[in-house]
Amino acid sequence: MLRFIAERLLAMIPLLLVVSLLVFSMVLLIPGDPAYLLAGEDASTETVERIREELGLNEPVLVRYGHWLWALLH
Repeated sequence: MLRFIAERLLAMIPLLLVVSLLVFSMVLLIPGDPAYLLAGEDASTETVERIREELGLNEPVLVRYGHWLWALLH
């Protein structure tokens, strides 16, 4: 019985990673630029770039996923 529970718990790890990757991907597919939405319609290009830098939106997708997953675990 204990072995069954341990196997199920170990099988949950890849499943949770796949689900988290799907959720993160859905967030990326939402139309619009979050930096542009936060800056407003009349914002300059420099302001939008600064917001992207602050939010980490200019980093590669895998790095952003890693940060997102780390924050999710906390």
